[in-house]
Amino acid sequence: WHVPRSYAYIENLSRCKNRCQVLRVHPWSVDIQKMPLPKVPTWEEFRAEMKQYRIKYAWAMVDTESEVAPKPLDLYAIESKPLVLFQAADMCKNDGNERLKKGNVSGALDKYDEGLYIMDKCREVLTTWRLIFRQIHDEKAEKNRKDRNIKVADLVEPDMPREFRKDHKDERDYRMALLLNAAQAALQLENWEAVESRAGQALEMDAKSLKAYYRRGLARLRSGREEAAKTDFWSMVRVSNFESKEALSQLMKLLDKEEMQKQMKKLKATMDKDNKFGTMLKEMEEDDRIALQDERYQRYISDMEQRKADGQRELSFDDWALQYEWRYDADERAKVRTAWPKCFSHMGPAPLPIEDWEVDYLTHKEIDKIVYQRQTAAMGAKRREREGPRPEPAPEGFECKLEVDAEDEELLRQAVVKKGYNYWW
Repeated sequence: WHVPRSYAYIENLSRCKNRCQVLRVHPWSVDIQKMPLPKVPTWEEFRAEMKQYRIKYAWAMVDTESEVAPKPLDLYAIESKPLVLFQAADMCKNDGNERLKKGNVSGALDKYDEGLYIMDKCREVLTTWRLIFRQIHDEKAEKNRKDRNIKVADLVEPDMPREFRKDHKDERDYRMALLLNAAQAALQLENWEAVESRAGQALEMDAKSLKAYYRRGLARLRSGREEAAKTDFWSMVRVSNFESKEALSQLMKLLDKEEMQKQMKKLKATMDKDNKFGTMLKEMEEDDRIALQDERYQRYISDMEQRKADGQRELSFDDWALQYEWRYDADERAKVRTAWPKCFSHMGPAPLPIEDWEVDYLTHKEIDKIVYQRQTAAMGAKRREREGPRPEPAPEGFECKLEVDAEDEELLRQAVVKKGYNYWW
């Protein structure tokens, strides 16, 4: 900066109405004192600071025209093979473990993050292959639909290949291990935000991971969030079925003895209640009404897909149940054919043919009726054999002889004969 030597410059600044703007351009004061030079940072501090500046510069250059276009994903390249990506992630994990043993915690965290980046690439590859499998199935289903001349494809999608399922499991295992190791490295660096982020991602993958709960709980505890830390430690106790010594030791430091015992009893009562309820649900047989409603809803969905393919408007479930659900009932179909034979027959303008499932239903219905009659007859025979013959039931009603005197008999005879009735004599 230029340091003025004449006092006239200072006087002119005092008369300037906009001297604040001038002082911003020339930051100089009469009372200025000697300023010491800033402390020289260490190489690690300078490197971390420059890393943040590089990140900001990269974010600022994202939307510029000079940005390098992203390279399209080549599934057939060697670097896109899941096996190669797994080997690279394993090398990053081992290298990070070696650095962690030697005390280079920051370098270990960088290596774990590098392995996570490789796993993101592997997830992208596996997702792309999954979409390719779905596209191949859709093409086969469309060709099958055209060959059979139907409006809606009904070809069932096959299961994924065994190799693909294995790669998906390996990707999940490597990602879980790298997240837990990164959380441990960040915990040693006292980077609480990184610990919570990595441990939280691990818990999203596995809600019963004791390591993730413990490391996130320690990070929350050391950052001053005791209530959140208690929540993680109690989660460890619940998941481990009261066998986690680390969680119990941390809770004993945070709570007094009486409060600890009270919370333990409350948690045990809650877990026992949940276990009893879960056991009861497992032992209960599935309600037939639930399966029936699921079957009805699937029929409704298939009918709406057919109506959409035919260009007709979509109906609500209630309207569909009133107007069209009878077509899935063999008895109702038989009633309709009987009531309107000219319309609903194989010769009418709106045919209602007898489907294969309808024949099977009626056949099984007759078989069930015959079986029920035979079982009833057999049970009746056993009961008669056990209890002996039953007495004949008394006849219903009563019998009596009409008694009238001579005068009433004469009047009754004349009235009956006069009306033409002759059921008495």
